[in-house]
Amino acid sequence: MLHASGSIPFVLTGERDIDGAPPGQYWDGGIVDYHFDLSAFHGSGLALYPHFCASVTPGWFDKFLPWRRRGSEVMDRVVLLCPSDSYLESLPHGKIPDRSDMTRLPHQERVEYWEQAAASSVTLAEDFAIAIGSTDPLAHVENF
Repeated sequence: MLHASGSIPFVLTGERDIDGAPPGQYWDGGIVDYHFDLSAFHGSGLALYPHFCASVTPGWFDKFLPWRRRGSEVMDRVVLLCPSDSYLESLPHGKIPDRSDMTRLPHQERVEYWEQAAASSVTLAEDFAIAIGSTDPLAHVENF
């Protein structure tokens, strides 16, 4: 089961004590994405982190400050769920649509681009469902 709070940490109230999850407060996105830090994660298992690419930039707001990077030990217990480079390259403009498109593409072209990317994500979701439903769901896992 996947449960999303849709809330930004420290701005909106998240979800508390979700059924089947360890007790505590849960948030989606927001500052968690931009200042990725699992030091507060005290569970004994793994953390699933769906992300738009294979690289995680800790301290995203400070991404141009090289001393703000965290070592790979932060990621030791993270299962990163992300599209492959070949999938990203297959998208129009070779990337997932983002806010920079607002300034570099005309409105209609941007809408078409976003709609094409959304349609491609349906195939990605179907492939993911097949992979996790197979007898060997780890066959498509890459360690990097």
